[in-house]
Amino acid sequence: MRFTTLVVSALLVLGSAACERQVVCASGATQPCVCTDGRTGAQFCSRDGMGWGPCQCTGPAVQPAPSAAPALPPPAAAGDPLAPAPAAPPGAPMVPAPPAPAPEQTDVVEPAAGPRTPNDIRRVIRASTGSVRACYERGQQDEPTLAGRLVIQLGITPDGAVATAAVTDDALHNASVNDCVLRTFRDMRFPPTSEPGMQTVNYPLIFN
Repeated sequence: MRFTTLVVSALLVLGSAACERQVVCASGATQPCVCTDGRTGAQFCSRDGMGWGPCQCTGPAVQPAPSAAPALPPPAAAGDPLAPAPAAPPGAPMVPAPPAPAPEQTDVVEPAAGPRTPNDIRRVIRASTGSVRACYERGQQDEPTLAGRLVIQLGITPDGAVATAAVTDDALHNASVNDCVLRTFRDMRFPPTSEPGMQTVNYPLIFN
């Protein structure tokens, strides 16, 4: 079986100020981050290299799209088989309605040609940001000062299922939060690919 390794550089940042317990970056280095309101920003490594600074948000806040009023269906055209039947006159015999047509079988999703890209990985993980944040917030109820960094390693099969999920770098030191985050990652489904073999992904998370 062929193995491929993909390191996703984007960080998922939850909260305000990071708390690191070891040298994790080069002084003055930067990395992208995502704010809790959906804006993009950047983090800067501290002068002593002991941790990343808070996410400095620069992009515009993501505003929810206004909900549109439901559109009324257009009037049925003459001869339309889906148009409602006219009302029968009083005293007319009841005629049973014809059976409904069987639903059409949906086509099977074909795997994308070529490897699964980092953007494919980020898009799926960011869609589960709320579930990951909920794991962290439950841990804060017992430990209000809880903060740290996790690196999650995933093994993704060609059909997009998560075969393995493990913590490879743990600066959070909270087993219940780690287990909750791993369960969330195991439930993720990534786009299928025609590339054979298991794809290994390392994804960092910062909780603060």
